[in-house]
Amino acid sequence: MKITRQFFLLFFGLMLVNTAFSQEQSAEDKAKEMTETMQGQIGFNEETSVKVYDINLSFVEDLQDVKASENSKIKKFKAIKSLQKEREDALEKVLTKTEFEAFKKYKKENFKAIKEKVKSNRT
Repeated sequence: MKITRQFFLLFFGLMLVNTAFSQEQSAEDKAKEMTETMQGQIGFNEETSVKVYDINLSFVEDLQDVKASENSKIKKFKAIKSLQKEREDALEKVLTKTEFEAFKKYKKENFKAIKEKVKSNRT
């Protein structure tokens, strides 16, 4: 059961990365889009928005590097998990406690939406 869960998480992680970069956007455009979406969902101020943009830009650039690498899918997944953790840690430092809780809720809802989308595409 644990292996099935890990495979499931790996699959969704790779689907998320693939979806994020399938639109051929620049790192700056993708980071801007991510930041604007987060700002709409979380409601942080403009000063925080600049910091979040910088975190998102670094994250997107690192994701592009991982995607372009010739590593195995498992190594890419582990690298992505590490990048996600680094991003979350950085966001926790710049967001207020309330904003960070809203971010975690936003992240959870997005994961559910992706999960449902994949499930509906299977049928």
